[in-house]
Amino acid sequence: MSSETTDETVSTSAAQSTSQDSTASTVTNGMNSLSLKEINSTEIGVIPKYTTWIRVLEDVDDDWDQSVAQEVVIPKLKLRAGDILKVEDRLNRTDLWVGSNGDDIGLFPIDSRLAPVVYSKVISLYEHTNDLDRDDIPFQAGQIMDVVTVPSNWWIWASYDWTSPTGETKRFSGTVPFNLTEPIPPEGMKDNPKPEPDLGTMEKYPNWEDVPEFSVRALWNYKAQSEREIDLVSNEVIVVTKVWGDTWYYGSKNGRSGSFSSGYVSKVGR
Repeated sequence: MSSETTDETVSTSAAQSTSQDSTASTVTNGMNSLSLKEINSTEIGVIPKYTTWIRVLEDVDDDWDQSVAQEVVIPKLKLRAGDILKVEDRLNRTDLWVGSNGDDIGLFPIDSRLAPVVYSKVISLYEHTNDLDRDDIPFQAGQIMDVVTVPSNWWIWASYDWTSPTGETKRFSGTVPFNLTEPIPPEGMKDNPKPEPDLGTMEKYPNWEDVPEFSVRALWNYKAQSEREIDLVSNEVIVVTKVWGDTWYYGSKNGRSGSFSSGYVSKVGR
């Protein structure tokens, strides 16, 4: 691991303490207020240092999962398509963060109605291991990775080179959950710039190739992370009509079509 990466990496306990101290400010919106320190218990290996921006692709009202919002006692944001959301805090959840939209600050859900703004590189905030035989790649906290493309809203396809203690270099390339990373600013910039609203940003990913139809069988259950994906249920059969390299498939089942990772399925007949 490079010295640049090593310098970014801190112990979990130290990062947690620093992160909590830095988020001791009070969130106020209407009659509701609390200290972020009270709700932030995320175990982060690398302290976020850059601004993360989120595009709002569809309206997000405040009618989602009331129980979650009540548990942390913090306002929920109402968002409109075209809004640009700034991430203020990453809670110890994969589906709920704190963000600001103009003068409003509060909770927002991580789902297909929103999409993070990603540049050419990301740095991992957490360690990630691939315990299943799929396209996810493992990495340590503080690993800098090149972004190859963005196949869906909350997943990126990234790659990096790792050098072993014996000097052997191995290249990792595969899918990375965006919520485990933060974007690194474009070259020459100290922080990520606020983007202009652009609802068509995600439409160009990926470039699908039509292929003769073939069938695959789901190996595991998978919950779609974007409206462009489909859920998978273990052992069900999906008919594939398009591919993106050998990593993503586009297919249909039960009258519904969408994309899914090829790492979650096996071809029927093999």
